[in-house]
Amino acid sequence: MLTKYCHPSCRNLTDLSLYIALVQDQFNEFGYDAEMAGLGYTLARDSDGLFLGAYGFNDKLHVLLAKLVHGMRHLIVKPERFDVVKDALLRQLQNWKLNAPYDHAMHYTKYLLTTGQWTTDEKETALQGITWFYSPS
Repeated sequence: MLTKYCHPSCRNLTDLSLYIALVQDQFNEFGYDAEMAGLGYTLARDSDGLFLGAYGFNDKLHVLLAKLVHGMRHLIVKPERFDVVKDALLRQLQNWKLNAPYDHAMHYTKYLLTTGQWTTDEKETALQGITWFYSPS
């Protein structure tokens, strides 16, 4: 999905990261079954937006893709799962500070030389500001 709205702010980038983690959390069990059947999927953030890929050599690949798209569109998030996923992302950001110095050097070089980049502290602050909200349609 190509969109210009994924990277204009740190909050948008963080929202997308949280959304991807919540979708992956929802499809964890289903993804295991698909993997056992020789199918798989990738859901990731890239420079142009959101990337969804389905792969495998099975005649049920279209079923996997349809279930993924339906689940992404009609995502139901329980407050307790939201908290677990958000905490995992926060820990991941906090643990990044323990990476090797060359990782930090590469990150800050990219941060200084390109637009649409944010520091780990900025991402952490944005993520802490996100709360669970349910609005029935």
